[in-house]
Order: sequence, then C-alpha cells, then structure tokens
Amino acid sequence: MPMKCKLQDLLWSKKLKMADVVRMTGISKTTIHSMYHDRVTKVDYGVVEKLCAALECTPGDLFALEGTGEREELS
Repeated sequence: MPMKCKLQDLLWSKKLKMADVVRMTGISKTTIHSMYHDRVTKVDYGVVEKLCAALECTPGDLFALEGTGEREELS
C-alpha cells in the first residue's frame, strides 16, 4: 500500500505557500518542493518534527496510506 504526502493539501487549507514553510522551518526548499509534489521516498524524522511543530499538525496529517479506501489489518 503506497504512502502519500499530503503537504500540498495541508498548506492549501492553512493558506500557506512553500516559501512560508521554508522560512518557518529552515527545511531546504528542495525538500519542501519534493514533499509538496509527493515525490519523496524517504523522510527524515527531524523534517517531520519541524513540519508538525510549524504547522501545528501530526504526522497523520502529513501522510496517508493509499489503498482500497478501507483500513487493512496489520498482522
């Protein structure tokens, strides 16, 4: 089940631009751009912590598992 980065949706709902997040967090423009366009394959915990602190959200707000629409049981 692929994971999706929802940074674009989160910024849209908070009426923020990528440049605002770069200034707020100190995270590189390249990293924010990749996350915004859902092109990342790995994310550093420090990046997630900074984003969550700056945007007042949780990792669950930033990322979602894409699937059939129903939650799958983990074994």
